[in-house]
Parts: sequence; C-alpha cells; structure tokens
Amino acid sequence: MRSILLIACAGCLLLTGPLQAHVPHDVATAIALSPDYPADPLLFGSFSLIDTKVFGRSTDAGFEWHEIGSPMTQYGVSEFAMSPAFGSDGTAFAATQGGGVYRTQDRGLSWTRVGLAGLDVVDVAVSPAFASNGLVLCATTVGLQRSDDGGETWAAVTSGLTETNLASVTFTSDDPAGLIAFTGAMTVHRSDDGGNTWVPLETFSDRIVEIASSPTYAVDGRVAMGFRLTGVSLSDDQGATWTASNAGLTDLLALDVVFAPTGELFVSTRNDGVFRADGFGQAFALHMTGVEPPDSTTNAHYRQILVSPQFAVDGTVYLACTEGIFVSHDGGFTWEQYDIFHQRIEPRIVISPDFAHDGEVYVTDNGGGVFLWKEPRGDSPGQRSGGPLATTQAAAGKPAPPGNPGPPGAQVPSVTPTLDEGSWEARSNGLNTLYPDGLSASPGFAEDGTLFYGFTGIYRTNDRGRTWTKLVNPVDVSRDLAVSTNFPNDSQVMIGSNGTGLFLTHDAGDTWEDVTVGLPPAFRSRRIVFSPSYAVDDTIFIASWDDGVYVSHDGAATWSPANVGLTDMSLQSMAASPGYSHDGTLLAGTRGSGLFRTTDGGASWTQVTDGFDLSHLLVVSGVAFSPDFVHDRTAWVVTLDGKVYRSTDGGESFTEVGEGFSETAARDVAASPDFVNDRTVFVSSHEGLWRSRDAGAHFTHLQTWTRVDDTHYDIVPTGSWMQVNLDGTTGKGVSGSTMAGDARRFRFLGDRLEWHVMAAPDAGLAEVWIDDVLEQTVDLYAPTDSFLSAFTRTWSSVGLHEVRIVATGLANPLASDARVFDDGFTVSR
Repeated sequence: MRSILLIACAGCLLLTGPLQAHVPHDVATAIALSPDYPADPLLFGSFSLIDTKVFGRSTDAGFEWHEIGSPMTQYGVSEFAMSPAFGSDGTAFAATQGGGVYRTQDRGLSWTRVGLAGLDVVDVAVSPAFASNGLVLCATTVGLQRSDDGGETWAAVTSGLTETNLASVTFTSDDPAGLIAFTGAMTVHRSDDGGNTWVPLETFSDRIVEIASSPTYAVDGRVAMGFRLTGVSLSDDQGATWTASNAGLTDLLALDVVFAPTGELFVSTRNDGVFRADGFGQAFALHMTGVEPPDSTTNAHYRQILVSPQFAVDGTVYLACTEGIFVSHDGGFTWEQYDIFHQRIEPRIVISPDFAHDGEVYVTDNGGGVFLWKEPRGDSPGQRSGGPLATTQAAAGKPAPPGNPGPPGAQVPSVTPTLDEGSWEARSNGLNTLYPDGLSASPGFAEDGTLFYGFTGIYRTNDRGRTWTKLVNPVDVSRDLAVSTNFPNDSQVMIGSNGTGLFLTHDAGDTWEDVTVGLPPAFRSRRIVFSPSYAVDDTIFIASWDDGVYVSHDGAATWSPANVGLTDMSLQSMAASPGYSHDGTLLAGTRGSGLFRTTDGGASWTQVTDGFDLSHLLVVSGVAFSPDFVHDRTAWVVTLDGKVYRSTDGGESFTEVGEGFSETAARDVAASPDFVNDRTVFVSSHEGLWRSRDAGAHFTHLQTWTRVDDTHYDIVPTGSWMQVNLDGTTGKGVSGSTMAGDARRFRFLGDRLEWHVMAAPDAGLAEVWIDDVLEQTVDLYAPTDSFLSAFTRTWSSVGLHEVRIVATGLANPLASDARVFDDGFTVSR
C-alpha cells in the first residue's frame, strides 16, 4: 500500500521536505589545536554529551575522537591552552568552571588539578616563553592568578587591576620574552611584566568576551576584542585607544575573536555564525556554507574558532559550536561537519534473564537505537540470527548475477562471527527515536521476549527487538523507565520524565495513569527501581535529578521522601539488592558526591567513602549487585571519569578494579544472571561495550557497532533526496530519490559496513561505490516493502573509507519505478 500511495501521489515524497538536522547534538564547548599542526594533527575538545561533559582527544585532525576519562570534565572546561613547546613537553592547561585549573604533561592522556580548586576559571594563557619562564595566567571570576613554575604554585595578582570578575586573558604571541599580556572584563588592561602589574587602558559599556592580539603585534600593535552585545573593537596602538569595527556584522553578540597568522580576522557570534574580515579594520562577511542550521534548543551556537598555524598553506579553520565541530580547508569560506562521539555512547545495558542459554545482551546506542550482543551457546558456536537478504532475481525466480547480493530472499548472516566472542546485530526497526534514555526487560523475557525503550517516544517489543511498536507517550521526554519485577503477572511499567509527570501502566503500555501524589512539582526522574519483592511489598524507589530519593510502599499510589543522611540530592543511578526483602540494601550514585548506601530500605543513607577519591566531583553513573549478593556480598560501581570499582563487603567499601578498561566515561554496569557460574560483568561506556569474565578484575572491549541513520549529518546527499516517514524503519523514515545520478556520500572509520535500505515494489537499481571504485549494482526491488541490509563489505583492519550510493534511474522489469530508499549504515570499528 505504501508504494501505491507514493506512485499515485508524488506529495508522499515532497510533503515531508528536505532532510532535517540531527538531535541531540555533541555540543563542543572548548577546543584546542597543537602548535605544531598539521605535522602534529592533535586536537583537544570539551563536549557536552547527553547528560554529562567529557574530554575528547583527536590524533587525526578532528575526524575521529577518543574520550579520555578525567575528573576535570565534570566541571566543564572553559578554555584550553597549550605550551608553545607542546611537541616536546606535552604540556597543556584546562580552565574549569568550579574545579580550578588542570594540567597534562603527556599530551592529554591524563590530567591533574594543579591549583585554584573551587574557583571558576574562565580563561588560561601560557607564555610564549613558557619553556624558560614557566609563566601561566588564569582569569577567574574573583581575580587573576599567576604561576611562575608551570602551574605548581599560584599567587593572586591585584596590582593595577581595577576589576576582579575577569572574562579573558591572553599573551601576545610574538614577544620573545613572553611577558606582554592583556586581560579585562569591562576595562581592558595591559601588562608588560608577565602579569605582575597591570595598567588599565579603556573602560567600555559592555562586557569583554575575548581579547586577541595580532600575530605581528610587536610591529603593528594591533589588538581585537569581542563584546557580549556590541560586536568588535580594534586597537592599533597596543590597546591605548579603541574603535568599533562592525561593518558587515549582522550579529553583534560575539563569542570569539581570532587572528589568522596572515592577518585575517575571524569572529564567531551567538546566533549567526562565523564572520571573516580579509584584513585589519576591513568589513566582515558571513561564511556558513556547509554549517548545520542552528538547533532551537539554545541561542548560544558558535562558541570558538581555531586557526591553523599553517593557515597560509592549508587554509584550515575549526569551529566549535552547539551543533558540533566543523572544519574549513579553504580559509573559512565553506565547512564540513565532523562526528564526535554520540554513536559510540551506550547508556544502558539489559542482560537477558536467560543469558546462560541465549547469551543475549541488549545495549542502547546513542544515535542507533538498540543493539544485540549475542554470545555463542549450545551446539552452534558463533551462530547468530541474521536479517533476511535476498536477490531480486531470487524473488523473481531468476538466477542472480555474479557479485550482486541485492535483496530480498536468501538468508545470510548480518554479521560475521568474531572468533568465539559473539556478534552484534542491530535491533532498531520501528524505533523512530534513536537517542534512548531507558531500556528495561520483562523478568519473563525468555518466554515473552518483551523489552521497553524510551526517550522522546515509548516503544515495546515482544520479539526480542526484531520489531518495535510505538506506544502512547504521556510525557514529553522520558527519563528512565522500569518494568515491574512482577511483570508477567501485573503488566506494570513505570516511566519518569524531565518534569512533566510520572506514569504507570497496568496493561504493558497500552494505557497510562499519572502517579505523582506526594512528589514535588516538576519532579525530574533519573532512575526507577522496583523492589525485587514488589509482588509482596508494593515498593518502588525513584532517584531524582535534584530532589533526592522518593519511595512508595503502595504501588505508586503515594510517595514520600527518603533522604535522611543523603547530602547530595542530585542522583544519577540506583539499584536494589536482590535480597532487599531481607537486607533492605540499596546503592545510589550521585552527580558529584559519589556513592550512598542504605541498609534499612531508604530510612537512612550513609556516604560510602572507603575506596573513592572525593577530592573532585565524583559522578557514579551505574551501580549493580551480584545476583548472589546475599552470599557473596559483591557489588560494582562505575563512574563518568572512567573507573570501575568492586565491593565484596556488601557495599561498605570499594576497590578500583577493571584492568584493561579504557578511561572512557562508563555509563552502566550489569552482572550476568548466571554470575555464580560465569563470573561475567558488562560495562557500557562512551566507547562501546566491555566484558569481564573474572568478576570485574579485567575487561575486554567488544567490537563496537554503530548505526548511522539516513538523516545523520555524516551522510552527505547530492541531488533531490527527500525523507519519507514510515513505520518499520530505523529512525524517522528513509531517504528516497528517483533521479539518476543522485548520490549519498558517507565517510567512516571501520572494518565492516552494512547499507540498510527499504526494498519495495517501486525500487530500482543503485550503485555502491567504495573508495571511488564501483563495488556492486544492487537491485532493490521486492514484492512488498522490506527493511534489509542490501550491501556488506568487510576489511581486514580498521581504516578510513568512503561509501557512495548512486541512484541509477534504472529498474528491473518487475519494478513499477526506480526509487532508491536509503535507511542508513551500520559500521563496526
């Protein structure tokens, strides 16, 4: 029926309009570039991903990012500053909001706070002569701080400064002594002695946002400043006098001002984007070709600009903004967007209750929905279910031509087994929203195959994720969901929200009732925990974003606070002991104060300090109990700074474990239901899924699979592709075109690629090009609409590749049209 409607009414393709931007974003808040770029293509980045801040490091000029777990990220990085001798000393500094200043001496692999704890450090500057004078300046909201020993010690500077709530600090780059600096907030100040003393130069009616000096300041005395509301001012006399220079600026809310080594001036603004002036004092022009349209969730978009030290040769400029990171290689005239993290972030883990027999682990993938990790079991090691693939010729009763794997028909595995380790399979068909915040399984999963999934929609599957049904969603954005521990008998599921209610269903999600009696107004849920003995005690706990813990002992009819002893009301995670009915034990992780424990059912809480470093914000993102906790007293904790901890005394103390686990932000932890026999623990992270087979002592990274939806910005279309919104797809639909020559380009790092399509009665032939070589011409005809993997390619190692899908405008005689429907890609790396 779908295809008939498309043929009868072209509006089915046209009414949906052009492809739209992705949501949510990998918000880039601060970036830094190696002084030796491009010989050393190293970048640092601070990003806001989902509900936390992370530090990223790229060694390939920003194309691929790897997260480094670090305590500084929990405060939010305001600014990075690298040593001019970074290539030899590996030193850089990070200014944080509330956490002071951090330093790395190993090129960003590890960071240590070196001072100013508790201060909001808004900017940091390293002297050009740092190798000899060790001079660093930090602008804070309560004044200026100076270090003469590379950050080991700090002293407040006040001489000559007329204000304390500073906004920017910078050294001039061509001063051999490395002593000339500027700082200010409403008044710009200059120092000629490395920040010991300052001279106020001019006071403005607007707050300074950024100060930048000319690359040839010693000769021309040029300085530029950006202001919060009034654009840009310039000085050519070392800051003594200033002139507004806003010609061509359509947005005067400046966020960054940067000189190129060749004298061009770049300005980024809150709303409009990147402006370039070809010379000092010349008019600005806006250049935003290739930059994603602004996201409506914020009005502070274009945050920071970086210019290559070899700009004269490579023309490279980086832009960090709410919509991610963009790079220009033509001097800032056109831009290309780079992916950051989000498709490797796996927030939640659900292990099949029958794991001992089915070997199934389900993880949510931020941008890809749900993936299944399946370990070999029984008589068929390495065997796993695969989606249907068939050749058009098979469907038509004709032999398939050599080298053409096109759909539909013959069964083939969707993923090649990785030794005896297991395999991945996407389980997201029917999920319109691919950015999850909740995943929960029925206790009777082995029999009923039921999972619930949610974020901007609530979905249910009764066939282990092969197909999903969208349910009535009573909240705007769900914040966690949980299936009753008595679900096979009571069909109850609860969903929380970001302040728009708490809802319970008694019929597996067909209808919902508001159950907020006793909760504070605009209550924001974080974790929902049904008592393991819910069938008897009717007890449910909720960990909230900012109101602590609430408990119900009457099946959610009423709620009351359970916060005695809980000194941090902002929670991130919570779990109940399997023996809760006897031991009353719960563990609750906070968003800054680590872990709390109760052994009396929430009547009182105690902070767990033994084994944790509480000198910085400690976000406990996941907690889990051993299924045999009553006897082995074992529990695990994972944190957003990339640590795994284990307790063997019921949660009274913890020891860091997890050898082999990368310092990537951990999101969730779960123990095998058959832990007594297999000793298996899984941890999900911002770099995929990890597995331990020795109770968490050692971890192995499982090959990461990510789903890139057809609407994702990494897929670059040319021609007249339009989105068709259909049920059964992954994401909000498929991208379709009938025009010969229309193409879709996708660059990726990986060792395996699958192309997902909708095969249909009106589908035609598509060419698949890999690295500019025509691999196959795939026939997408099928008698009925089917969502399939139409093309698979495997490489012996991870590498950078490009796939290009081209519509040919041709079709086999059975097809009623020559449409090509793209449903995105799956990549392993």
